[in-house]
Amino acid sequence: MSSASGASEQDGVVIEELDEMQIDPDERSEFVEASSIPLFGEPGASIIIPPQQRRRKRRSTAASTSMSESETDDESPQQKEMWIKKFISGEMSYQEYQAKMQQGVDIELEDEEEIVTRPRGGRKSSGFDKDYSTSRKDALRGNLQGPQQVKVEGKASMKRHRRMLPPALQGLMGQANLCYARGDAEMAKQLCLEIVRQVPLAHEPFITLAQIYETEDPEKFLQFSLIAAHLNPSDVEQWVRIAEISEERGNLDQALTCYSRAIKTDPKNFDLRMKRVQLLEKKGEEKQAFKCYFAMLPYIPKERGEFLVETAKRLAKKFHEESNITAAMEAMDRAYGCVPELFSVEDINLFLELLIATGNYRRALDVLMVHTSVEVHEMVNEEDEPTSRRSIYTVVIPDVIILDFRTKLAVVLIHLKCEHLFEMIVTNILTNINVEEAGDCYLDIAESLMKEESYHFALKLLVPLIKSENFSLAAVWLRYADCLRA
Repeated sequence: MSSASGASEQDGVVIEELDEMQIDPDERSEFVEASSIPLFGEPGASIIIPPQQRRRKRRSTAASTSMSESETDDESPQQKEMWIKKFISGEMSYQEYQAKMQQGVDIELEDEEEIVTRPRGGRKSSGFDKDYSTSRKDALRGNLQGPQQVKVEGKASMKRHRRMLPPALQGLMGQANLCYARGDAEMAKQLCLEIVRQVPLAHEPFITLAQIYETEDPEKFLQFSLIAAHLNPSDVEQWVRIAEISEERGNLDQALTCYSRAIKTDPKNFDLRMKRVQLLEKKGEEKQAFKCYFAMLPYIPKERGEFLVETAKRLAKKFHEESNITAAMEAMDRAYGCVPELFSVEDINLFLELLIATGNYRRALDVLMVHTSVEVHEMVNEEDEPTSRRSIYTVVIPDVIILDFRTKLAVVLIHLKCEHLFEMIVTNILTNINVEEAGDCYLDIAESLMKEESYHFALKLLVPLIKSENFSLAAVWLRYADCLRA
């Protein structure tokens, strides 16, 4: 410890000398003998880092892993540090390191329930080029501390960016970037590797290493870029950049992984989701592409409404073939909720069929009211208990209405248990639908009445069927017999 006092500054790193006699004896025990790291190419220059401080910094950094985005993955920080150290020292090949980092990282598809409830929103991107430029300028100033903690409505929140380097290593990072800017790539490499040795989970040195190797060794450029992305997974543009390079080189699996990691950070980004699903189709993975299309529905912008409707119909057809009626309905519902004005009569009819098949009768009635001239008046019986109140409908059905819509309106009202309207419903069907031309509509409504145990009204529709020439079929006679026995 020097007996002189003063301060010197070296590239943003302050080295303070204290007079030993001026320090309290109790505090003197906190000081330890320091070791120095030479700055390559700068004779006599060094950065002094006490060993205990380095250990303390590492412990402090590990303790704050919840605030570092590099710990958003499943692997523990200790494992990541070990893998990076082994890779840098040559004990582990990059292929082995990559296999460790990608354990359990498949194409991540959101749970369907989460997608349904997730609010819509705009695109949010970090901007790799802008972020790199800002990071570079900060590094040259010796400032790599990242964002500060902010208060939001009384709660502390941390913008999760990069791991903070110890102050001395911030200066070393700035020195490395200065060397690279001056064209001394070899010195910049050595300084970056020294930072990695001490703080393996800091992504800044890997960004600089990637830039150094970009022209001289494209493979190492990609390797260091991937490591930087894993350590700073919030950088969407970095993931996208690596994905595009990987796709150009024919490594589609790696490109898919990168797109999935970008989507994990920016789940509302439609363009990213579209790139991923196109890549899956390119690989011939239709099942995964199908799932990704379904996950993408809530994020298709309104200006792409026609694409949204066509995608929803394709999904609904596929789900229907797989007997997954609920998912088919959800696909159409998402499209209808965004662009109902783009639904054709056929689209609305399909949507109504799926709503009825899944028991969403009130929703089906609402859709019919929007797209037809049907008038529905709802009243509440105030004499009933609040928990047992049931709506009573008075309905005005226009003379001119599409056959399928008239049939579905009848089915919906029956399943909404509007018993006081059953007589009117049956009369309306008998009056407006020719049994010889659309007997299947009679049967659909009769079966709905049977499900509600209204056999008397069901018979009024089954009798014309058994007397008809075109629909006096075994299935109709069977329903007729069931009603007579009930």
